[in-house]
Amino acid sequence: MNPIYLMTLCVCGLLLSSPLYAWSNDFRFINNFNTPMTLTITPTLAVVSSTCGMQNVNVLPHSPSCKFEFNIAKKNWHATPGNSGTITLAKKTDPASYCVYNYHYTYQTVPYSYFNIHSENISLQSCHGNLKPMEISVISDKTQALGRPLVGDIFLNLDKEKAAKSTESFSEADCGTDGGDNCMIASPDLNTLYVNDGSTLAESIALQNQLDRYEPLNFEQFLGSHNSAASRHYTTSSNHYNMSYSDPDNYLTLTDQLNMGVRQIELDLVWFDNTITICHNHVSAKLEEILCDSNSPLSATLTEIKTWIEKNPHAALIIYLDVNLPLAGKVTNLDADLAKLEPYIFTPELAAHYYGVTDQSLPAYQLSSHDLTEKLQKNIIVVNDNDINNLQNSKYVFTKVQHSKQTPLYETGVHDFLAMQSLSCNSSGKYDKVKSLYQDDADHYNILRMNGNRTALDYAVAIGNKNPDEFVNYYTTLNLPDMLNCPINVFSANMLGYTCDSTQCNSHPTDPRLYAFLWSWELGYPRNQSGGQIAYIDPQTKHFKNDPLIPNSIYAVLCYQKSSAQKTPTAPLQWYVRNVQITDPSTAFNTAQTACQTTGGLFAAPTTAYWMNDAMNVINANGSAPYNVLVNYQYINNEWTPNVKMEEETGKNILVGQSLIQ
Repeated sequence: MNPIYLMTLCVCGLLLSSPLYAWSNDFRFINNFNTPMTLTITPTLAVVSSTCGMQNVNVLPHSPSCKFEFNIAKKNWHATPGNSGTITLAKKTDPASYCVYNYHYTYQTVPYSYFNIHSENISLQSCHGNLKPMEISVISDKTQALGRPLVGDIFLNLDKEKAAKSTESFSEADCGTDGGDNCMIASPDLNTLYVNDGSTLAESIALQNQLDRYEPLNFEQFLGSHNSAASRHYTTSSNHYNMSYSDPDNYLTLTDQLNMGVRQIELDLVWFDNTITICHNHVSAKLEEILCDSNSPLSATLTEIKTWIEKNPHAALIIYLDVNLPLAGKVTNLDADLAKLEPYIFTPELAAHYYGVTDQSLPAYQLSSHDLTEKLQKNIIVVNDNDINNLQNSKYVFTKVQHSKQTPLYETGVHDFLAMQSLSCNSSGKYDKVKSLYQDDADHYNILRMNGNRTALDYAVAIGNKNPDEFVNYYTTLNLPDMLNCPINVFSANMLGYTCDSTQCNSHPTDPRLYAFLWSWELGYPRNQSGGQIAYIDPQTKHFKNDPLIPNSIYAVLCYQKSSAQKTPTAPLQWYVRNVQITDPSTAFNTAQTACQTTGGLFAAPTTAYWMNDAMNVINANGSAPYNVLVNYQYINNEWTPNVKMEEETGKNILVGQSLIQ
């Protein structure tokens, strides 16, 4: 059978007829900054109504506005119904910092193309003061469709309604709210300084990636990407049936993903055109000619990754191979490609030698990122999803995890998490509740991964005749912070970096999800020359800061009782606080350490988001919130080091970091 005809049948089967759909022009503003903002909507045609009863509203940090609806009117009898005006976003504490956007909504009862089913145009008029275009993202159905020709061409021709529903679902997800299919998000730029002598968001995320480096891998948390190379960067095809081109999972190159903090890469593999090829095809080998044609070979992506590692020698990276169709008889070819990662790749043979494991098992509860990069002088771990029968013969791939029944990076979906209404990540009960998400590894010896999905095909497969807001399988600026508070290791996202400055999408502001992922340092921190050498938790912002300590002041100190029995993150640590007076800031570490030791504990810093959440619950419960809370996170040896201890080395006492577990 002709593969294009077969693919068309597959797509047609997904796009079943659905009931009449009622369009809406709902709008929200999401404030993803750490300070309040003001939203003002000024219509010049028609009116704007809102659930908060006003058109000028204050929006709290990390919060959505109320819902607005753009009602329609006509300038004259023959005009297209619509609504026009301006949207002004301003910093409440600095009203001279603001941006003005023009908006124009139109409604077509008889659409002529995808983009005028209902047209939503938002464009920048001007920005002033300290608010910049690169801090504002515009989300609409149109911006979602621009990166997905599959929707505007194939889907539209087969089912106009489902085509529009799919991108409405994406925009509602990015807006992170029910009933808001268009929105604007204000969020920090990756490379802007928000504090004098401070750090950029990119630098803060880089420090966060190193914060839990002494913990075993099954405790660590990091950002991943789902189907990382299912992207236009890794195909030269412009065939609309090639999903890397027409319905990509990712927008950025692997290098750009790694530069923004991703530490788990997923590569989808098939054997095609006499080589192992990057291709997302879980359907049929008969479709390879169109799904995989002109896609990059695996070897090209591995060369790119190796180049990045050579520039970042202290970074740890997990490469997750999703073998879409079995590689029977081709494992030798796979190993020849993976050999390109030498000398940076950690192998099952090395694991057997240093950790006593067998059967290509990854010792996730023994091995830390610090051990990998500093002691073993390796950077890369390669694991697999399926095709174990073949990949167990590879010299490079870990096909098992020590003490776990599941393959490495045991996964679930964001929709599974969100479907569990009782799953709160803000209490100690979260450890037991996560077990129900990952029932085949309730003891958490594995590295647990949670995937987001946001392709049009995913939508078509899953949605049926449900409304767009019922398909919830995405990370957003509003749901990600709560998820981080659960003991899940990898948060694997799609389309990182695909954010638009307007509905024309001429440039791409920083993805707001990146700031949502920053649970550790306060925006703009740590300070550099003007900052202190020890960090503290600001109980109001629940983040680290390092402003200089004030002499003769009261501070709280974070301590914990160490347990030698805990090998997996299935229970909270025993955090507690003590209050001390810091007379001389230069002796703050000794004062804090003594306060903890005299009560049988150790001076400590939470190194994961779920531990930070646990510690904050203790801080709030013990009435320590009025005081800044000193933590054992210090700038020593020209780097920020968590949980510092004194250790003898070659006859000298030196300060080094340590695990809270081992």
